[in-house]
Formats: sequence, structure tokens, C-alpha cells
Amino acid sequence: MDFTSKVSSLYGPGTFGCWLCATLSVLISWTCNRLSKERDTITNDFLAALTLPTIAAVQCLYQISIIETTSDAQTALEILDTTLAITAWFSAFGVWMFFISMLFFKRKRWFCTGLVSALCSITRLVAFVREDSRPKLAVVRGVDELYFVGSLAVLILYAVDKLADWKDLKIRKIWCKVSWTFLLLSPAIGALMLTVYFLGFWVDAEFSKDEHRSGAQGVFAFPRTGYSLSELDQAVALSAGVLTLILSIWDALASWRLSRWEKYRAWRANCDRYMQDDVFEESEISDLKRELDILDQEMREILDAPSRPGMRAVMKRWEQKT
Repeated sequence: MDFTSKVSSLYGPGTFGCWLCATLSVLISWTCNRLSKERDTITNDFLAALTLPTIAAVQCLYQISIIETTSDAQTALEILDTTLAITAWFSAFGVWMFFISMLFFKRKRWFCTGLVSALCSITRLVAFVREDSRPKLAVVRGVDELYFVGSLAVLILYAVDKLADWKDLKIRKIWCKVSWTFLLLSPAIGALMLTVYFLGFWVDAEFSKDEHRSGAQGVFAFPRTGYSLSELDQAVALSAGVLTLILSIWDALASWRLSRWEKYRAWRANCDRYMQDDVFEESEISDLKRELDILDQEMREILDAPSRPGMRAVMKRWEQKT
């Protein structure tokens, strides 16, 4: 009997791929999108990235609680494997999401990420200490502990960052360079940890003699279900995730295009800097200041217009003057 057919379609390959795309789009928005990384907002893709591991963690705890009393223990173990895979994947991404949100001081983001990460970590810890659900090999347990060490390292980095705020400016500048270097290297570190994790479960697949635990479907692998991408619901879910990822990349690229107002402010700041650095002659500086005062006055008239038609009228008069 195929016990994976009793696993919910929520953990199917299409839904799992959609969740991965949503998580990647969140990381892209938080690091590459000039506008999004300055805001502390809870977006739809962020909610999608948190929802699936939360459901998986709750169901995993439920399966652990009934695994000794249920009459269908084999099905419970299959569901346990699938939900543990989801929580392990989020643990891999959650550490870096938590660190990035703390680095940019986004309280809503780090609170939500930390809450779900704590739930997933508790779930995996409970499964780890249970004799009937934890992985058998020491290498797997060692790599599992590596993620707890990584989470502890993030907390230590945050504490050092707060301590640096109380010290002089030189220490603060040095710490900023260290933290930014760690942030830039974090994708490579995460990829290395994922590779080691996969190697650990490959060893488990090669040497485990347990019929249920043989294979790489233990605590960290792709969820095993009885569904495939040829089914309509899984294909639609995966397509939605890919579209979300593409739109996130597009928005990140478009965010670096300055609007006309931003271009004006940048040009205005450059003019002020050039005048302070004595780039122009004194006669040129006086003429430039007079022109800038006129521009500032006209800009205030536009911004202070009581309505959109009034703003258009002011802009039309401004165009006629020029």
C-alpha cells in the first residue's frame, strides 16, 4: 500500500515549489528591492512563506502526540516525515530571514520570522528526542545541531550589534563592516550548510537498514507525497509561485529606477555639495543660488496645491514660464 497517498496535497511538489518561490521572492525583496527593504511591511508573499511551515509544524506535533496510540502508525510516520521536511526547509531559510530583518531593524518582520522559526525548531527538537522519530545516524544529528548553533550565532551577533551602539563611533564603524560582510556571505554559507545537510541524509540513505527510514526522506528532504506536477492543482500552484518570483525580481530591478522627484532631489543635493566644495566661481554660485531659490518656490507651490486640478494648473503656469 502506498502510504504517501494519504499525505495531504498541501505538501505536494507543486505547492512545495510555490512555497520555495515565495520564500525566495521574500529574500529578494528584503535584500535587492530598494523600496521594500526600507519598509517594515507584511506582504502577501511573506505571509505565504510563513503559512506552510506553520501548518506543517502544528501537524507534525500532532502526529508525534498520536504516533504511539494510533492504529495506523505507518501513515503517521509518513506524514511526520513530510511535515518535518517542510520545517527543516524553513529552518534553513529562517535563520537568514531573521538576521536580515534584524540587520535592517524591521521589527514586524523579525518578530513574525522568529516566531515561526521557534515553532519549527521546537518541532524538530521534539522529533529529535523521540526514539521513534529521530534520525539514526550521528552525522545527521550533528548537522541538525549545526542549525541550532547557527540560530544562537544570530542572537549573539544581534547582542554584539546592540553593544556596539553603546561604544564609540570607531567600534561602530568596524562592526558595520563585519555585519555587512557576513550578510553578503550569508547566501554562500547557507548553500554550504544545505549541501552538508543533503550529504548527511545521502549517507542515511546508503547505510540505514530501517525499512521506513531508508532513503533520503528523513528530517530534511523534499516532501514525499502521492501527487505529481501533472495534476492540475499542483501545476497551478507551481505556476503561481514562479510568477510571484518573476514579479519580485522585476520589482527589485524597477525599484532602482529613480522617479523624477528623486532625480530632482539628487540633482539638488549635488548642487549644494558643489557649492560647499567651491567648485563654482563666486558669481556662478550667486546665480545658481538664485535659480535654486526660484525652483524651490515653484516646487513648494506644486506640493502645497489643495487639489490635483490645482496642482496641474500650477504646473501648467510653470511650463509656460519656461
